[in-house]
Amino acid sequence: MKLIAFTGPRGSGKNTAAENLGASLDATVALLAFATPLYEGLSSIMGLCPIADSLEYLCEDREFKEAPNARLQGLSPRQGLQRLGDWVRENLGQDYLIRAVEQRIAEIEDSQFRTDLFAITDLRTESEAAWVRQHNGLVIHMIRGDLDISPSSTHSTEQRVAFHESDAALFNNGSPDELRISAANLVLHWLGLPKVAA
Repeated sequence: MKLIAFTGPRGSGKNTAAENLGASLDATVALLAFATPLYEGLSSIMGLCPIADSLEYLCEDREFKEAPNARLQGLSPRQGLQRLGDWVRENLGQDYLIRAVEQRIAEIEDSQFRTDLFAITDLRTESEAAWVRQHNGLVIHMIRGDLDISPSSTHSTEQRVAFHESDAALFNNGSPDELRISAANLVLHWLGLPKVAA
């Protein structure tokens, strides 16, 4: 199993870096997120249709994700996800979201579809980073020069993950297309393969 995971503050480009990795690498890439069960659970609480009104899709609009929501008694979707995540970790186990990703990876590997690389787009905790490294995966720290990197919240998932000697840094100082190319070249270098043309 080849595994990478992106970590960094909100707005640093984690999802953008993961986009189109498959095409850039000429490989089959499965995008995963530790928070998927939280989005699914909060979506049900809010009464959203998972197909027509995917909460994960709606939250790609940062204004929506940060705005108070009447269906959450004035909490923003981000705050709702954080509180649901706290409940899950406290009541179902600190490693519940990690186990959910493990199960999803196992399901994909057992299917008939070949997967060359698993890419996690939302690594947020030290335990998640440790799990990726234990599986010989690559933790990629997103760095964006024009972004305030100080935590915007005291919540545990808003704190920066410590940089480990086996990790990599990906700088987001250009256009989205430049970021995607840089991400592809970083992963190709990690895999020991030739870089793609800029």
